[in-house]
Amino acid sequence: MKLYYVVNARMPNEKAHGIQIAKMCEAFAEVGADITLIVPTRDGSARDLQSFYSLRQNIPLIRLWVPDFYTFGRIGFFVSSVFFMLRYVLFLLRKRIMGEDFFIYTIDMDTFSFAFLPLLGACSAEMHTPKKGTMLQKFFFNRVHSVVSTNSLTKMALVQTFAFPQERIIVEPNGVDTKMFISLPSRDEARRKLLLPLTEKIALYVGRLYAWKGLEILPAAGERLLAEDIECYVVGGTADEFEKLSGQKLPKNLHCMGIKGVEEIPLWLAASDVALVVGTAHNIDSFRYTSPMKLFEYVAARVPIVASGTPALKDVLTENEVLFYEPDNAGSLARRIVSAVEDFHESAIRVEQAFQKVQQHTWQKRAERVLAFCSPLRENTLHATR
Repeated sequence: MKLYYVVNARMPNEKAHGIQIAKMCEAFAEVGADITLIVPTRDGSARDLQSFYSLRQNIPLIRLWVPDFYTFGRIGFFVSSVFFMLRYVLFLLRKRIMGEDFFIYTIDMDTFSFAFLPLLGACSAEMHTPKKGTMLQKFFFNRVHSVVSTNSLTKMALVQTFAFPQERIIVEPNGVDTKMFISLPSRDEARRKLLLPLTEKIALYVGRLYAWKGLEILPAAGERLLAEDIECYVVGGTADEFEKLSGQKLPKNLHCMGIKGVEEIPLWLAASDVALVVGTAHNIDSFRYTSPMKLFEYVAARVPIVASGTPALKDVLTENEVLFYEPDNAGSLARRIVSAVEDFHESAIRVEQAFQKVQQHTWQKRAERVLAFCSPLRENTLHATR
């Protein structure tokens, strides 16, 4: 059966959601799905997916023309999204009239563009955050075939808001392409390639600089790490961007290296002594609902991890696999970084336990479970639960 993955997003793009969409499309294809990705036309989005993301599979891509007002504020985004909705309705309706049998998959890139997809055939939706109980959302959740939730907290919120049957939601955190981390260089070799000092103790953060993540904790923690001779590296933005975001002057041991290509991230992880996942109690998405891909990448690279002790992150890994710090407590973060760097034995145990666990969270295994759960062949059973 044909699988159409309908996404209201610019593709390809350098952001995490673009990588996630591309890797899931690749994984669907590798496990045997006849997949085609459907996206709107966007300025700067004409590049080839396979080369942009270094994919092993060439993903068929259909770009539906829409007026590109996406960057013109909320009204512009709304107008372009409505055009995209009209275009995908006409496209899929034509396929249906021509007798094509297909299944629809989508993801919550916004709060409304996916609303009419269940009217066009069996549809499953990937939800990364809870949704408000608006009329349009209720319309969608009353008709969608099944839901893929990226953590159990999001699942329970959807169940409570929409009285959605729990048995029609599968919890699947984001995944990782472990093949990217099979042949990592040694730490010294990676540092030579990146022109980093061989004797430094390095704490690494990888990710874009967004306010909701709680990144302002890093400069304060960095100040505390000066006495421990630990250097902090941020891959995902510049120093100017970080200072603007945090409203703080960066300590001399916090180095911002800008945005790097997907293919270079494993090298940075190989060069580090500990990898950081931040999270804040001041933002509900960060605190309860995020499912960061970087967490699985850190694990696949076999790097000790220090992570914020938020419910979202504890939904994925435990203290047996990572060191948790108290959210928004710079002193706690600094102490955990020192422990991860200096206690080699305990760090090695956690790294190995995390590595074994992540084998169940590859993109391919995620795709297999999603397809098995969301298959239209289960439709009669799922409809019986409504």
